[in-house]
Amino acid sequence: MLAGIIMPCIAQRPYDDNYKESHLRIEEYIPDLKASQRTQLDIITRRSEKQNKEYRTQLRAVRDSIHMYMALPDDHSKELYPLFDRESQLINKLNKSYYQLKVSIDAVLTPEQIKCLQTKMEKERAAKRARSREQ
Repeated sequence: MLAGIIMPCIAQRPYDDNYKESHLRIEEYIPDLKASQRTQLDIITRRSEKQNKEYRTQLRAVRDSIHMYMALPDDHSKELYPLFDRESQLINKLNKSYYQLKVSIDAVLTPEQIKCLQTKMEKERAAKRARSREQ
């Protein structure tokens, strides 16, 4: 049901090598979602996650190729430069997709719900930054 409604944490870079899918459960941050909002958010997030998963899979393959060539001796610019370009393209697609997800989610929520979500997400980001500083 609503447990399936998830939103990728836009603050986390989805293209980092160490990316582990991180989701914020919208229902935990916005307790007063209406049934129609839940349905719309479920559709939006499922569609987005399907596309982003494909981009991340492609990005992982490109990065694996880059690492392979980087480990080899000699100059492999001819092979690496197109891979660098492809990596940049995929990162760009992911960034645009995550922004579009945010815009789509905002279109479903009320201004009060958006503010509530933003406040709680910022608290989550601040806690994460504090933890990373401690390490």
